[in-house]
This record gives sequence, C-alpha cells and structure tokens, in this order.
Amino acid sequence: MAREPTDTLTKEAALFGSYLLGKPIDAPSLRLYASAMQNAPLQAGPKDRAILVFAKKHPWSLGLLDAGSALLLPKTELRRRLFILFSILETRPEYADFFLPKRHAWWQVAGVFFTGCKALGKVLVGALLVKVIVR
Repeated sequence: MAREPTDTLTKEAALFGSYLLGKPIDAPSLRLYASAMQNAPLQAGPKDRAILVFAKKHPWSLGLLDAGSALLLPKTELRRRLFILFSILETRPEYADFFLPKRHAWWQVAGVFFTGCKALGKVLVGALLVKVIVR
C-alpha cells in the first residue's frame, strides 16, 4: 500500500490532536505522528476509509464518530489512528497535565453523572452517523 504524504499526516495529527486535547499540539508531536503513520500505513477497508474521510472532511463529527465507532466498529482505522496519537501525546512531558490525576472537590463528583449522560448521547448519535456513512 502506498504511503500517505507527510503533510497530509501532519494535518491529520493537528486535527486529531485538537480533538484529543482541546488545543493545538506542538510540531514535534505532529512529526512523531507522521513518522509513526509512515511506518504503520493505512490498514483500512472501504468502511474504515469512509469513516476516516468523513471525519477529516467534517471535523465537527470527530467526537461523534469516535464514540459511535467505539460501540459499533471498535477496530476502525480512525480509532487506531486516534490511539496512536493519544499514545504519542501521553508520553510527551509538555502534555503531562492532561494525563495526570487532579484533585477535585467532593461535590464535583456529581458532574460525572452529567458527563456520562453527555457521553451516552454522543455514542447514540455517533452510532447513527457511523451507520449512515458505512451503509
């Protein structure tokens, strides 16, 4: 299979990094992702490609497709790539604060319920979106 151009992979990493961290990621992380993907090229069938192309074309859908794929197609190429970037970011000292535990007030535990409800909604809407894309 042909390798993807580095600039395409760098743009993909920027999109995925913003999704995972909620902010842009640094150039070394972008390069590490591009290098990793050059060494682990696309392993996708037509359904996987459709999901990946849709996610890159419609960045607003990334969270929904991630959630929906987790339920319906947990081994999609989109999730594989997100996990690769997640692994890269997790090992970078610049992003340690995103991954280390934080202290919270006891009353903030109630927020877990609302976060769970929000996540469930994302899974349901994302599953519908995945079904529409791969049909």
